Amino acid sequence: MDEVLAFIYTGPCKPTKADFKRTPLLVRRLKVSKALHWLKLNHIDYDCEISNKNLASYPEEGPPVVVDYHSSSANKNPESTSVHDMEEEDGTTEGPCPL
Repeated sequence: MDEVLAFIYTGPCKPTKADFKRTPLLVRRLKVSKALHWLKLNHIDYDCEISNKNLASYPEEGPPVVVDYHSSSANKNPESTSVHDMEEEDGTTEGPCPL
């Protein structure tokens, strides 16, 4: 992968494999392989060589980039918080928090 625009995961702790499975729009090697083979078979203008060696170099689960985790003592950025926002933290204190 030559270029990555951004991959941002926000949460209270470092993301786990279970978190990545729930993350929408993460590219997975098997899905990409199936899509490329389907395109090659079903689209007349899609005539290319599919490198299984390159596909095999990407992980089956999780993002194909390094996850750089930074812990924080609060979930608010003081520089982007309104002067009228007096709550200590944003979020919920009970129940599931879907992505």
